[in-house]
Amino acid sequence: MNKKYSYTVVSLLIILLAVGITVLANICAAVGTDRLGLKFDLTANKLYELSDETKSIAAALPEPVTITVFNTQEDFLPLLKELFLRYDLAGDRLTVRYVDPYQDPNLVDYYKQKGFEMALGSVAVEGKSGRIKVLQTADFYEIDSDTNTVKSLVAEQQMTSALLYVTNPETPLAQFTDGHNEQPSASLMKLFEQNNYLVKRTTPAVMGIDDSAKILVIASPVRDFSSDEITQLDAFLSRSGRLMVFLEPSSDDFEHLKAFLAEWGIEITDSIVLEKELFSGGNPLNIAPIYAPHPINQYFSSNRYYPVMPSSHALKQLYQRQGNISTQPVLYSSGDSYAKEGTMTDTAFLPGDAPGPFPVALTAEKNLPGGSGKARIFAAGCRDIYADDLMAVQSYANADFLAQVINWCADTGSGISIPAKSLQSEPIPIMTNQAVLLSFVLVILVPFAILGFGVAVYLRRKHL
Repeated sequence: MNKKYSYTVVSLLIILLAVGITVLANICAAVGTDRLGLKFDLTANKLYELSDETKSIAAALPEPVTITVFNTQEDFLPLLKELFLRYDLAGDRLTVRYVDPYQDPNLVDYYKQKGFEMALGSVAVEGKSGRIKVLQTADFYEIDSDTNTVKSLVAEQQMTSALLYVTNPETPLAQFTDGHNEQPSASLMKLFEQNNYLVKRTTPAVMGIDDSAKILVIASPVRDFSSDEITQLDAFLSRSGRLMVFLEPSSDDFEHLKAFLAEWGIEITDSIVLEKELFSGGNPLNIAPIYAPHPINQYFSSNRYYPVMPSSHALKQLYQRQGNISTQPVLYSSGDSYAKEGTMTDTAFLPGDAPGPFPVALTAEKNLPGGSGKARIFAAGCRDIYADDLMAVQSYANADFLAQVINWCADTGSGISIPAKSLQSEPIPIMTNQAVLLSFVLVILVPFAILGFGVAVYLRRKHL
């Protein structure tokens, strides 16, 4: 009796399960798994998965945005089509549509009259206000210049940046100084572009600083600024300018530039910081600094990962407040850090080394007279904080940290920093003996186990 009851219950459960699967299959067929969000990204590098930054931006768009793909949905590139589907589902004010340019020449002409040449595969992002950003298929990929092959996918960078561009009426200007053998990285300049800045270079001694520049970047010069150029920096800040300064260890003493920063309460010392424990890559010079309480670091209160700063100067906060200027640490080394001066022959801690912690990034802010605004400076004693290789490592916070610095300087909301997604899958390393063992398990052990289980079930049922 108990056995009959058990078989009856099992049979009913199987029937209910089958009915449930059938109903679910019919719902998916009628509505579509795409609209239900039932597709899963199983790629190694999460090529189709949108970042939290993109999701929050798409969900909070201030106006409706339409993404028009000039191709049929069936013929469009599968990888980009799947990614655009995620955008279509990300926000109520975001719509993705596919248009065959040969079937709708009027739409092509509409964009042509606005100065955009549309081709098969072009993507137009347009806000309700009429601001437009047009991207071509090649813009969604990063090409290896050495091998001329596709290296990574940058579609999310481009699309999310376009969303911000078409919903923001302004395009601020960021200028990078030239004339002192500055060393900006491609990743740092791209980070500004990703946050919809127009990026230009200027040689202050020849071209001056543009009156419309929002941010001026001094990226690790090798030679000092002249007194006339320092006067230009003063004038730039007096009109609510924002300055980012990176100084790496150098043979030049930067007499003028250091004196200028000292007036703002920031001293860049000649000491180099090392860590006993908080360092990366087996090198105590590659310090992983700690976040100080600062508006720049609010993002990292819930995102606990850190930048890496190789060969960094120890900074000194000369005062907290003096007149209309206030200073504040942003990053500092640990209490176990130490600093060395002059030529370094040994990285190990020695009794004469200065003990930490040390500030390695500081800000200064000045309230301008008459309530006319404020000027801001961010200073870091390190160049490699924006190095291309470190900016590309997702487990390091270098790119995200500098995005927050940019937006603190501009006094805007949180910035975006979306890394490229590699299209190359890393091979799984496996030894010969591991391969033999894996073959034995999959080819012999598992099939025989299944066969043995089937025989056991058959013999058991035969004797019931």
